Amino acid sequence: MILEAGVLLLFLEMYKALCLLLLVPVFGWGQSEEQSSSKDFEIVAYWGPNESYLYQIEKITTNYLNGQLQKTDTAIYEALFEVLDSTETHYELAWTVMGSSLQQLSLPDSILQKLSSLADKELGYVYRTDEVGSFLALTNHGEVRLAMLEQFAVIEDMFSEPAERQKFINTLAPFKDLLVSNEGIEALVAKELQLFHLLYGMALDSGEHFDYDEALPNLFGGDPITGKGKLYHTTTDTSEGRFTMINEMRTDPKSTKAFLKQALPMLVPTIANNKDFKKVLKKSSIQIIDRQVFELYYGYYLPHLIQSERKTELVLPTEQRIKIEQLNIRLQYN
Repeated sequence: MILEAGVLLLFLEMYKALCLLLLVPVFGWGQSEEQSSSKDFEIVAYWGPNESYLYQIEKITTNYLNGQLQKTDTAIYEALFEVLDSTETHYELAWTVMGSSLQQLSLPDSILQKLSSLADKELGYVYRTDEVGSFLALTNHGEVRLAMLEQFAVIEDMFSEPAERQKFINTLAPFKDLLVSNEGIEALVAKELQLFHLLYGMALDSGEHFDYDEALPNLFGGDPITGKGKLYHTTTDTSEGRFTMINEMRTDPKSTKAFLKQALPMLVPTIANNKDFKKVLKKSSIQIIDRQVFELYYGYYLPHLIQSERKTELVLPTEQRIKIEQLNIRLQYN
């Protein structure tokens, strides 16, 4: 079916708006079964001051259009995890990215190549968890904001061609918008930290699984985006002293449709009064599927390997776009 020009223009505006919505990664448990004590695996941090561990971070972002591969962007860097302080009520921790902190963002390879000149830059994210190791919040938002804006400016000056410079500015605009608030900074740069600490506070028996209702925050207020999740234990390697947990989540189609109906008119005000809005909305959908594999050492519950994949499928009246974001966090040994 050939759509009217107005409909085509409308769904293109929707797509640009949704690209901004999908920049922000969110991990959480929502509402789950009450965790009982005396489980085989009670995932609680047992770390002491001055402990430190080096991790390699690998990010792979792949985009498909109508089933055809469009591009793949890859970033690999290292981060140092340090225990600054531990008390009966919380941990004070640092996560120091080796090289430019912009490597954490889902930027095109053409921009990431320019980050090599910032290889000597390091930025430490200082943050706090509760007594069991569950992530609470960054504590140096101002330092992070200033450091990232300075790096944006340095890279911007590397573009001599006005057209390329403007393209870079347009690419970075959504990221700069998120840096305005503390919540935006955490959503933008704390993806590894949220994932690293996701299991702390959970308790499961060998072979056990539990289902939970996920509730992803709605950046525009109103009802959250809901989904169904499952966490389960798979294997235990006694020779290596490690065990494996898997977490899976899928959003509810009715919830994402309601979210689209609410968010799009706020992002693109002209949509609200467009006569084709209902037609386009009916044929549009978003689905988010998460899968995370955790290998941890039992006893002190330090992550050995975390593999995360988020698949986001956006269906519009004339096209289908799929974005697959892979994040691997691997402990490095001397």
